[in-house]
Amino acid sequence: MPMLSENPWYVMFGSRQVRQVRTARGTSAQTIEYFRSEDDARDFAREMLGQGHTVQAGTTPGVEPTKTVRPDETAAWCSYKD
Repeated sequence: MPMLSENPWYVMFGSRQVRQVRTARGTSAQTIEYFRSEDDARDFAREMLGQGHTVQAGTTPGVEPTKTVRPDETAAWCSYKD
């Protein structure tokens, strides 16, 4: 697992049909990638949205200030430019 200080942002993505992070067998139904910056996370999220995935993002636990981007907010967050 990456260190929080090195990769404080995550993007979780998966099929639009997937609603659970874990299946009954305990295997991951969605994938999580970690990033060094919000811009890197945003670029990756934009790419996953373009491929038809459901996407959410945010800062990893313990990182302050906390930021969470819900699936219904992801498209607007991806279109934001610093």
